[in-house]
Amino acid sequence: MSKDILILESTVPAGESYGKHAARIAAYLPLNYAVIPPSLREIGAPTVVRIAGVDRAGWTADDYVIPRLASGLIACQVADFVPITRELSILLAPEAVA
Repeated sequence: MSKDILILESTVPAGESYGKHAARIAAYLPLNYAVIPPSLREIGAPTVVRIAGVDRAGWTADDYVIPRLASGLIACQVADFVPITRELSILLAPEAVA
């Protein structure tokens, strides 16, 4: 497991709950990206939904995930790159981290 995982962030809009925003995001994601459950998120503002993923073939953050979320009026940006951990790899489809 030597790949890095991209971490994307989306701010929860005013008037929308974290859970509803996370569910909306999850509906737009390919299998190589997933919403990080709150139990795995770093302690911080609950107004930010974090997404973990690995760019694979045409399913990349810049060319697919961010534009796809934008089509649903969901703003998102790349926040970080982190090494793959067991906890993060189990969120993604097995072929995404192979």
